[in-house]
Amino acid sequence: MKPWPATSWTDSGQIISFIGGAMEAADFADQFHLTPDKFFELLLAEKKLREATYFMGHALPRYEGIVWALQTLLQAEAIDRKKPLVNAILRWVDGPSEDLRRDIEALTALETDYTAEQQLGMAVFMSGGSISAPDLPPVLAPPYASARLVTSAVLTAAYATDQPQALLLRAADIGEAMAKQARTS
Repeated sequence: MKPWPATSWTDSGQIISFIGGAMEAADFADQFHLTPDKFFELLLAEKKLREATYFMGHALPRYEGIVWALQTLLQAEAIDRKKPLVNAILRWVDGPSEDLRRDIEALTALETDYTAEQQLGMAVFMSGGSISAPDLPPVLAPPYASARLVTSAVLTAAYATDQPQALLLRAADIGEAMAKQARTS
């Protein structure tokens, strides 16, 4: 069994290419051949927590990425589960549906700031299904959209604290545990 059964990626270069400009690919060209777990270990050993967060956010499948960010933010008390948006995200995780996805989109529009929960809500909306209005022809989100948004949610929450490294290390632990689980999607 491969070390990270939750991900379909076979080498770190695939994930880094998927991340795009958010991570300087040239800095890691010598490590493209490494398996995702080995590359992630390298990032953590070198204390490149921002890059490790990007890597994990893109390595996990969309649903698992949302669960990863949600667990990280809840454990860090960076979001309030009583807020309507967070509550809707929790309900979507328990039972994804198109109606909840559309409700989450509407709730994110009510956010006045660029918050971790707003970004997480947009990640849910971008995770599957059309992003155009229901009465218009379907338009799919770019394949990387949800991954970038879950990563952004975690980074936004981390840098809003006085100890971002602690939150990013916790995110790394949660993500690695999830990556080691069998795929659910």
